[in-house]
Amino acid sequence: MKKTQVALAALALVASTAALADDVTISGNLDFAYQSSNHAYDVTNNGTSGSVNRLATANMSPNFIIVSANEDLGGGSKINFTAQNLIDRSAFNPLGLKLTLSGGFGDVTIGNWLDPMFLVLAPHSASTDGGSNIGGFVTPFFASNISGIWVKNQVAYTTPDFGGLKATAFYRAGGVAGDSGSNSASGITGSFGAGAFGLGAGYSSVKGNGSATEAVDSTVIGTSYDLGSLKIGGMYMHAKDNFADMTKNTWGVNFSVPVDAWSFGMGYYTTKVANSDAKGQDFIVHAKYALSKRTSLFANVENVKNTTSAVYTTNAGYTDCGTNVGSCDNTHPGFYDGANIGSTTVTTVGIRHSF
Repeated sequence: MKKTQVALAALALVASTAALADDVTISGNLDFAYQSSNHAYDVTNNGTSGSVNRLATANMSPNFIIVSANEDLGGGSKINFTAQNLIDRSAFNPLGLKLTLSGGFGDVTIGNWLDPMFLVLAPHSASTDGGSNIGGFVTPFFASNISGIWVKNQVAYTTPDFGGLKATAFYRAGGVAGDSGSNSASGITGSFGAGAFGLGAGYSSVKGNGSATEAVDSTVIGTSYDLGSLKIGGMYMHAKDNFADMTKNTWGVNFSVPVDAWSFGMGYYTTKVANSDAKGQDFIVHAKYALSKRTSLFANVENVKNTTSAVYTTNAGYTDCGTNVGSCDNTHPGFYDGANIGSTTVTTVGIRHSF
């Protein structure tokens, strides 16, 4: 068989296979921005200060592409397959992979996906609008040491919607030692929505795989209210490290204001380590202008402060260390402060496109 015939046969096979799916969609997003960072380390701890300016991508969230396919099973049931891949830094790496069976009984999901604790709390961060400031909520979530945002080996059941009330129970099998995303865990979350009011809460117990500091019991509570011209959010996160006997309490308030094609917002979060002087705070203001339905200009300024020990790291890019992931030290001040205390300010101005 000639090469052209082989190629046509392969193309026909791909086309016929795709035709079997009821609904296949491809979506994703990418961004580029200019960042300026200034870091003032605590000189009493032999630190240094400095600044970094750079043009970077994946600033507010990872650049990714999602392929999703649905099939109607009949009787009101359907199955969904979703794969999300990073397209950052010349790489194409799997980020999420899940299979969901849905029906009148609710949803059953299995695979690698977002932590239910993150999902129940994120809607109550009014300052996280998916474009100009994803970091305003991600930073304190990580600082609370609850879990990784992306988790693996998970099975979750979500109930049907009962008058605005839904609940999710989840279980995660253990995985690779030292990989917080694969730690064994179990928990339950719930959410309630009634008009402009929203409420979410959750509890999880994470067991460390070879790392005692990853064995954590956590509780989260979030609430929000949408006035139309003003959306307000608030949250509380409590995490208890059972092995290190360390407790972290995080409080946060945020709001966003839409004005025609503009959106303005602010978030303030603070984390305190119990029985210690260690604490951190994160303050961020942001603005977004919609050039079109899918393309926006964005700008934000984030300031992180740590006292006594490093509680917060900045969200300057999806990796804290800029382009040098293996060099998280004073060589790149401003993009990483995990080993030092002091104050970091990062200003980001860029463009984001979703498809």
